[in-house]
Amino acid sequence: MGFLLGFKTRRIDASSLLAQALEALNLADKGWKLWITLNHEAYSSLSLEEALSLLKQPSNLCLAGSFQEEDVDGFPPRRLSGGWLAAGSGRILSWGSLTLESLRLSREALERLASQVRGSYLLLFWNLEGEIWAVRDPLGLEPLYFKVSPGIIAFSTARKPLWRIGLKGLERLNPGWAACFSPEAFQAFQVSRLEVPPKSFSLEEAARTLASQLEETFKLSAAGLKGKVGVLFSGGLDSFLTAYLLAGEGLKATLYTAGFEGSRDIASAEEAAQILNLPLKTETLKVEDFGRLVDKAVYASERFNPLDVSIVIPLQAAASKAKRDRVNLLFTGQGFDELFGGYAKYVSILAREGWEGLGEALKRDVLNLAEANLERDSLAALDSAVKLELPAGDLPLVQLALSFPPQLKVLSPEDRLRKRVLREAALRLGLPESLALKPKKAVQYGSGTLKALKAEAGKHGLKLEEYLAGRFRQVFGLRPQEA
Repeated sequence: MGFLLGFKTRRIDASSLLAQALEALNLADKGWKLWITLNHEAYSSLSLEEALSLLKQPSNLCLAGSFQEEDVDGFPPRRLSGGWLAAGSGRILSWGSLTLESLRLSREALERLASQVRGSYLLLFWNLEGEIWAVRDPLGLEPLYFKVSPGIIAFSTARKPLWRIGLKGLERLNPGWAACFSPEAFQAFQVSRLEVPPKSFSLEEAARTLASQLEETFKLSAAGLKGKVGVLFSGGLDSFLTAYLLAGEGLKATLYTAGFEGSRDIASAEEAAQILNLPLKTETLKVEDFGRLVDKAVYASERFNPLDVSIVIPLQAAASKAKRDRVNLLFTGQGFDELFGGYAKYVSILAREGWEGLGEALKRDVLNLAEANLERDSLAALDSAVKLELPAGDLPLVQLALSFPPQLKVLSPEDRLRKRVLREAALRLGLPESLALKPKKAVQYGSGTLKALKAEAGKHGLKLEEYLAGRFRQVFGLRPQEA
């Protein structure tokens, strides 16, 4: 994802705040094209130096963002009717029957937008009167944090720029919600609800329907892509299916993986890449670099939970390698486990709480997917100026998955494979049985990072949670509870 960042002030200079905040994003040599607006004047396709020079002009409404030239992430300000401007972060695949230029800002208009637009996005709209609207896509790959207090409105796709200027206790806009920041008041409201009642399907019927939807989703995801693309690749079902379906659309992606030498993820990725006949690039993690990698992961993700950090370290390493190869768009299989019941915990929930309890757990995990995983992964990729593309976040695919009863995802409390309807769909699409029926291995274990994290904490004589909380304080100058 790119970034969006803005300030509306009364007495203090918003331009100087924005200049300070930009420093926290480490934008030098990242390859972004930047845009800024000062009051209502928009400037686009700027270098960091050009943007900072313009920010020497005082302003009480100042916004900034980034975009990629090949339209894989974000777009700079566009003028709409009625004196409004719009800009965005993310990648919109289809506007449905809408056009951005014809949009008339209202709650009803944003509800229509959220129901029709496909892709991952965070959209901003603002006018001369200082009114600012923001809307997040229903699944929520693109985050937004904000602070509203007397004399200042501040918002950002990452928290660290706002922390840099001393703002704490930030709020988060939920996925599928919109917010209106105006001089008079602030309001947030829901524009999309991922609530689809389960329908009656046989496994065969569901797999056939899912296979067709997956083909349509990947066809749309691949449309118009001309530059290099990559896939975050572990060799498991989700990443293999992602690379396989992209290849079916004529996109021969480069596969990227990271882990310690001899780790399961690297061995699995090498084997699966040979089956796909696609190039695999491997970033080998080194024990002697691990302290630096921990700090980098904490800074990028803004998190210190052991699970989060252990996932971000190999993700960042793979994304950085992709960026060195001039790959700006990385596809990921993230989200399929939540949509189709891939985690081992689901069989335990089924044994303990029955089908109703499993159904509630699956729905809850989809609704919490952004906060639990997607925002973390997007921020990690942002540090390398790489956009993550999430086919599992396509709205029709999400709605279809939510319509499947839990019995199609987990067969029984003894189901070792889980994710059954997706596996059946994968077989229909032509995946070899050895991949379609391959058991899941979590990335933090497959890459070896969780074991290395525990060892690193042990070197300092600390428990893992204490060690990472300390790194967070060191990196940000904040206690975790202040964030």
